[in-house]
Amino acid sequence: MPKKPAVNREDKRKKEYLESSQDFLKHEKEEFKQYSIFLKDVNTAIEENQDKYLGSAGIARLKKSYEQAMDFTHKLISKKDKNEPDYHYSAIQKTLKALSKDYKALLSYEKKINEGKLTAPLTFNDILENSRSKPIIAKGDITTAGAGQNTRYVVQTEDKKVFFTKSERGQSYADDIKDLKKRMIDKYGALAGFLNNSYVTMTAGIITKERNFDDRHLSNAIYSTDENVTYYIGIASKNSNSPAALLGFSEMSNVIQKKIFQEYLAERFKIELAHEFKAVEGINPECKQNKRNAAQSMVSELIGRKDLLAYSENVKLKVPGKSGSINGTAMDEAKGEDLMHIDSNSNYLKIEEGDVEKSSSLKRDIADLQVLDFLVGNPDRHTLNVTYRFDENGKICGIMGIDNDTCFGANYTADGLNFRSVGPEDMKIITASAAKKILALDENTFRNSLYGFDLTVQEVDAAVERLKTMKKVIKDSVKRYDGEKMPEGKLIEGLPRIVEEKDLDKYSFEKDLCSLKVEKKQGKTINYGNMFASLNIQLNNKKKIVSNVRSSNFKRLEEMSENLLTATGKMVDVKKKMNDMNGWYHFGSTQFDDMIEKTNKALILAGKGEASLFNPVKDYEKDTPCHMKDYELSEFGRKYKQKVKEALDATNKYLDERAAKNKDVLKQKTKSAGWKRYQYALENKENLEKALEKIEKAEKALEDNKIITRDEPKLLAGSKKQKQMIR
Repeated sequence: MPKKPAVNREDKRKKEYLESSQDFLKHEKEEFKQYSIFLKDVNTAIEENQDKYLGSAGIARLKKSYEQAMDFTHKLISKKDKNEPDYHYSAIQKTLKALSKDYKALLSYEKKINEGKLTAPLTFNDILENSRSKPIIAKGDITTAGAGQNTRYVVQTEDKKVFFTKSERGQSYADDIKDLKKRMIDKYGALAGFLNNSYVTMTAGIITKERNFDDRHLSNAIYSTDENVTYYIGIASKNSNSPAALLGFSEMSNVIQKKIFQEYLAERFKIELAHEFKAVEGINPECKQNKRNAAQSMVSELIGRKDLLAYSENVKLKVPGKSGSINGTAMDEAKGEDLMHIDSNSNYLKIEEGDVEKSSSLKRDIADLQVLDFLVGNPDRHTLNVTYRFDENGKICGIMGIDNDTCFGANYTADGLNFRSVGPEDMKIITASAAKKILALDENTFRNSLYGFDLTVQEVDAAVERLKTMKKVIKDSVKRYDGEKMPEGKLIEGLPRIVEEKDLDKYSFEKDLCSLKVEKKQGKTINYGNMFASLNIQLNNKKKIVSNVRSSNFKRLEEMSENLLTATGKMVDVKKKMNDMNGWYHFGSTQFDDMIEKTNKALILAGKGEASLFNPVKDYEKDTPCHMKDYELSEFGRKYKQKVKEALDATNKYLDERAAKNKDVLKQKTKSAGWKRYQYALENKENLEKALEKIEKAEKALEDNKIITRDEPKLLAGSKKQKQMIR
């Protein structure tokens, strides 16, 4: 007999299903009463197998009860009338999610038995315990990493580095805008206060919703000169019914506030695009979007290609020193080279003509990734959302998909592909191994496995339809190619061929496997291609890669030197407080006055914003790679650094003076002038130290071997006619 478990998951599940069953048994609607009966059967099946090692009979009994319950629940939710209240269906959806999790755990256990990978039998309680979100413990500091739709955190665990995304429900557009404003004011202090002006935020809304202009102005906003503000206001004035909408801009009195507004526009534009994207793709706006990453990884396993993605799974993150844990998704670090972070030693830039033709493994990866992306409805696969793998000789041998959290939209169907979608008609080949796995994949099993990832019934239904479509394409392909005994290497337009891996070298990467369409959209010519075509174009245009990664590489310097915005904004707040305190209830302190004066000089220099922090050591031809080590801190940057150091020295002297005169300064009454002056000085010290730290990090970054080009935008570029920010 199995040992009695310390924590009984079976009892917890039984109670959950039984309570839900009893609640709906009393309902007047017949469908709800039937739902109750199916849940009761799941409860009974668990009870029959409780505290027993599960064999084939026990697995079959549990699977049948779960499948029947999920199938009926799916139909029940699908038939919901729009006028019916949501509260019953919200509870049913929650139970469906729990059923799906249990079911996946059963399938995993059954698979291990069939493959002979199980060393000892397990109870259903053991299975449920093992299926819980994997706990991971962070080692060291946690830093942020960029992402399209969610903030990711770089977490070092005991054995590897992962990218963690916290599970959070999506917000409404209005709430996202409200949070953005709060973040900007928290970040920049009083300097961002003008964002509270309703005219400013109204005008920003007009600008970010406007579609008839070159959106590069927004994507590059934080690098831009102040002339772009005039450009933005011009757009708003054409679309605004009242010139009053422009009055709020009178509050932007200096170059740094204009930079803040540009950043606000860029972030607001991202929010605008994210919400529009979800609406177009049919993604539930309130979903926990990070779970879609894990869902795609699950499907990659079902088709036998777990290695095709940076693998993601649901986890509980434990941060040392903090109580509790954080639910989220951990994505493994992708293998290979990311084009947004390549350098002059990159193998990607050394790819020679013919390398891709020789790599059957590369062709296999691309073909399988196209199929996987179609199954999960991933509309955002492009050449920057993969990494490029190379063998020990530096030759390209494959790709790996990254940033997979925008998949499973309800509108992504075979008849309604959106964005960067590749449908079966765009595929030239499907690998035989992937085709075999797809044909063997049971549609109900596929459906029931997806509910645990916070997907709606409509999103799951769309995924099942895509699976059916892919199965039909595979069957039609076999019937046509094999039926007509077509020679290996021959392809029919619009119908992919099933190809064994050993035969992939018979198909030319460029001549056979690329599919390219040209369309006219809003007066512009747009090229749509499958992944083979997209990669082929990019591989043959490495100069464009240099240009594409330029902004990302230079942004790294910009992030390092953001002290001229963040720290400066906070320093202005503190300096104002200190000025207000000077001479209040005291005759002045030499060190306090000196601290204010030197801080003010640093702020005046920052406020001019007339130059870049960095200058190239030498000139380069346009689009010719150069390195960050070929840049140096500019004269402007050196002066600013010196002013910050002088202000920090003066602040430390004042704090030392106060500490020497009154060791109990922190115990003084919080309303006393002395206590306030001391607190403001501590704030000033913190801001100055951050400013100095960031500019020193930027100096160190110059030693890295990163690619940028000569025509980079200037940091803090501004008109020489600009008035001083601080007087």
